[in-house]
Amino acid sequence: MERPNIDVKPDQIAQAGFQPFKDRWLTSIVLGAGFYHLFIWAADWTQIMPVSEHSAYLAPSSALSFCLLAIALFWTGTNSERSNRLTAILGLTGAVMLMAMFNWTAHHFQIGADIDQQLFGNDIKARMADTTALLFMFSAVSIILLRLGGSAIRLAHGVATIGLLITVLMIIAYVLNASSLYEITIFKYMSIWTSICFLCLFILVHLQDREQNWIWLIVGPGDGAKSARRMLPVMIITPIFLSWLVVKGSRQEIFDSAFRLSLLSFGLLLILVVIVLYSAHKENSAAAERQKLVDDLSLAVKDRDLLLREVHHRVKNNLQQINAMLYIQTATLSNERAQRALSSMSKRIEALGVVQRLLLQSPTIGALKAPHFVDELVSNLAKGYGGEERQVEIQQDIDHIDLDLDGAVTVGLIINELVSNCFKYGVENAAEGETVFIRVALKSEPDAIALTVADCYQPRAAPKKEVTEAEEKDTGIGQIILKSFVSQLDGEMFVSTNESGYSMRISFPDHKLRPAP
Repeated sequence: MERPNIDVKPDQIAQAGFQPFKDRWLTSIVLGAGFYHLFIWAADWTQIMPVSEHSAYLAPSSALSFCLLAIALFWTGTNSERSNRLTAILGLTGAVMLMAMFNWTAHHFQIGADIDQQLFGNDIKARMADTTALLFMFSAVSIILLRLGGSAIRLAHGVATIGLLITVLMIIAYVLNASSLYEITIFKYMSIWTSICFLCLFILVHLQDREQNWIWLIVGPGDGAKSARRMLPVMIITPIFLSWLVVKGSRQEIFDSAFRLSLLSFGLLLILVVIVLYSAHKENSAAAERQKLVDDLSLAVKDRDLLLREVHHRVKNNLQQINAMLYIQTATLSNERAQRALSSMSKRIEALGVVQRLLLQSPTIGALKAPHFVDELVSNLAKGYGGEERQVEIQQDIDHIDLDLDGAVTVGLIINELVSNCFKYGVENAAEGETVFIRVALKSEPDAIALTVADCYQPRAAPKKEVTEAEEKDTGIGQIILKSFVSQLDGEMFVSTNESGYSMRISFPDHKLRPAP
């Protein structure tokens, strides 16, 4: 099962409100149990441990195998790539597999004494059961696969999951009726210590890489994991407790088999209903909290939009007032150069005003639709320069692009400069009565957005009029402003001029004009 797509690292799980199993605790349990039993066997103190047909302690080979596997898992978790560490892990797991296979072969085919019998004689009461040998092989294989990494990790978790299920089955059988477990040949000689150590081992295997297995659904930081942690204890403990009560009642002959089955079914059904209702209550509460949060955020967004629109409205009004004052000031001037400078400034302010006006009309505060924006801007310029009277036809080829607010302001000022130049110089140089075409294009390209402004006209037969010093200075200032705007957006300019007109192409990086995702 793939884990949810949540960008949280394993070492951040504790910060999400859950303290995961500590690997060293589980390793300590396995190592402690193994070394304790090895010491007891080495000192010949087995009389201090309870001896029964249930083999309540680990066999020597089992204790040694648990110690070796715990050490191998500890080294696996260090993520060391040193060759001697890898060799040691393979050596430890290989030794465990050889012991398990030898004992399993000796028991299954009855071809001789197993390792424990060879060391402590045939009278030893603790031996490695067939299932224990199988689980040791599962553990060793899963550790080796973990160390291989890559796709082998999923296979390691699959092997460990099978071993974990068998271990849980054994523990449940111990709790309910250990005698019935030992009636099955493959489980004979298995101790409760064996089951506990295997439980710790297989959990350790899963915890080595939490993000690539189903245990993430329990130890992860999401709401689903929190819900699972709340319900799992009840779902595990209650059925086992009910089954234990039924077994106890059967032994004391309190009720017959039919009633036992009915009682167990009713208890399990009741548990499921309670869990479903509890889960529904939690989900409803969480949904209500989410809805309240969404409503609060929506209200905050509306308030923000209202404030932004008010700001844009005030800016628009201020720009209009500034423009009006410029017109009044221009009318009072007699100096042609000053009039031309103020007129150019007025056109730039009008371009800013178009941006503010369109922002007020736009459904999104932070972005503008390129076709509508460019059309409004160019139409205003054409009207201001008397485009219809001067037989100017403007052709637009604008892609459907969303422009970022800052980018739109700068592009608008660039278009204002270029189209104004077309009217000032291209239209003036056209033959009388000829229609002048001004083309404005804004096209989306791979990783870029290209702006093209060009005029096309038939030059006058008469020689051009001489350019005055004031006009040269005005043109120079316009070029400085244009280059400054292009530089702001990291653009590149390409100019082509011939007898039929002038063309300027500017390429901008895509991310400079588009709104942030």
